Amino acid sequence: MDVFKPLNSLVKAAKEGDRAQVEVAARKFEEHANTMLKVEGRAVALILKVHTHIHACTHACTHARQASRMLCSLSRDVDGIQITKMAAKHVSTLIPQVWLSC
Repeated sequence: MDVFKPLNSLVKAAKEGDRAQVEVAARKFEEHANTMLKVEGRAVALILKVHTHIHACTHACTHARQASRMLCSLSRDVDGIQITKMAAKHVSTLIPQVWLSC
């Protein structure tokens, strides 16, 4: 879809001095502009929703890393500590990738 077509039609009609066509083109341009505003509003709402989810995920990952560090400091299970540290490292690696994917 050519997003500039309604505007170009309006300009063309105005240049030609065709009042009736200017009226028609103006209505079409207004409808098109209203549609674009609705689409933009939905896009902004979707972007905000995604940002909120990513922020919540990042916040949860940060808490998970902090909890894993605390658990490792309290535990004497060497294997468990290694697995927990490895998992925390993977989480730390994933956080920037999640942000970059957006």
